[in-house]
Amino acid sequence: MTGADGFVGRALSASLHKSGNSVIAAVRGSQAVTTPGVRNVQIADICTANWERLLEGVDAVVHLAARAHVVRERNSNALEEFRAVNVQPTIDLFRACQVTAVKRFVFVSSIGVNGKLTTGTPFTETDLANPTEPYAISKWEAEESLRVQFVRDSTSLVIVRPALIYGRNAKGNFLRLMRWIDAGWPLPFGAADARRSFLALTSICDLLDKCLTTPIETVQLFVAADSHSVSTRELIDALAFAMNIKRKQWRVPKKLLSIAAKAVGRSVEFQRLSTSLEVDSTRATTTLGWSSNVTLGADLHAMAETYLRSKNVT
Repeated sequence: MTGADGFVGRALSASLHKSGNSVIAAVRGSQAVTTPGVRNVQIADICTANWERLLEGVDAVVHLAARAHVVRERNSNALEEFRAVNVQPTIDLFRACQVTAVKRFVFVSSIGVNGKLTTGTPFTETDLANPTEPYAISKWEAEESLRVQFVRDSTSLVIVRPALIYGRNAKGNFLRLMRWIDAGWPLPFGAADARRSFLALTSICDLLDKCLTTPIETVQLFVAADSHSVSTRELIDALAFAMNIKRKQWRVPKKLLSIAAKAVGRSVEFQRLSTSLEVDSTRATTTLGWSSNVTLGADLHAMAETYLRSKNVT
């Protein structure tokens, strides 16, 4: 497993080990996965790793490592930065899997490959790709490169495009949102009725486990999210409840919010809170026998719990 020391990787390592798998975590430098029973192998850099040596005796690979989405990108050539980590190293790893007869390659992509928003119809696997941001574009290019490299009767290929993932130790957008709630500032999202799909950490771990074990001979693509979407207002209410914080949301018109967000350089964050992005995971549930969370629940509470505990550590 690459990216095993990340948010999803650590949870997946523990989940796969618990279900009886022997897990090898490819980590950089001194980083390590401390889950009992998980063996760490050090690599200097994902772009230069000698994968064939490391893949001897391996049955399947989950490729999580990537240059992640950057909300406030400052690099003038961001797309090339994403490509350097997310495209060619993915191709190299898949080729090494084919050479060493690895049976299954699971590539974790992004729902951003489908696009940034939906307008009444949820994203599915049959939609034309429409990535608009450098991170999503690099993931799409990696997907397409893997399809070109695929050879029947060789390493099978599974591509997963998850929605934004929440759960214990979540970072990024969810961490920022919890900080907003915790800061005590008035939140102006009472009128935000855009609906967003999210994915629980335990659910994606279960999904990736099934992607590894379900008989698949060719190339499969799955989009993935909880079975019900929620509005921004509902998400904030649920998070505040999990954090044991009473939070009143003001009903500020969307247009006024947009102007204010632009004025303070927060247009990207505002867009993610004010536009809909829904996902239909029917193919994953029917093909893999997977079931996702119905509503925000245990994983949301675990995320709030770890945030509150970490902020109190001195």
